[in-house]
Amino acid sequence: MEVSRPRRTSPRVLARHEAGHCVAAIAMGWRPRYVRILDAFDREGETAYYARRSISMYHAGERLRRLVILFAGVEAERRVSHAPIFSTLTDAGAGDLDRICSILDESYGPWADAPPPFQQMRDREQERARTLARDVVQVYWPAVEAIADSLVLDGKLSGKTLFQVATGATPSLASAFRRARTPSPSRPR
Repeated sequence: MEVSRPRRTSPRVLARHEAGHCVAAIAMGWRPRYVRILDAFDREGETAYYARRSISMYHAGERLRRLVILFAGVEAERRVSHAPIFSTLTDAGAGDLDRICSILDESYGPWADAPPPFQQMRDREQERARTLARDVVQVYWPAVEAIADSLVLDGKLSGKTLFQVATGATPSLASAFRRARTPSPSRPR
């Protein structure tokens, strides 16, 4: 898969990319520590979050959450740049796609080397994660915009302020966060 990258990334696209990760993390039940733009000249960003426990990529539920969070940055970027998913990505988006492939390689083996049933499972999991990420970004787009606008102005959001900006723009995001963190009888935590 070849990805073409623009020479200069606008702060608007980068901020929405990082905000997409952040909103997806909240929707998946992870509380982000901070989101920031690291370097205004290189246009790099970072989203850091706490998982409820250490992440085992071999646990399907945790792996899916991680994939959704990674895809959400790409989907937010795609939405703001109005580009097909693989046509033009920032370095951050291309890096996320590389991490997604690494996670899937670790779980299923490299696509080309995997037996056909594993290739199909891998493809289904990747498409499911991408679809969920697209849905999260679409439903919570006001929160993505609010976080991104604050990022463009301040360069960093953290802790309680970050959570308040996100849930203030989209109150239903707080409900999704609580639902994702509440153990169900069929799914012990």
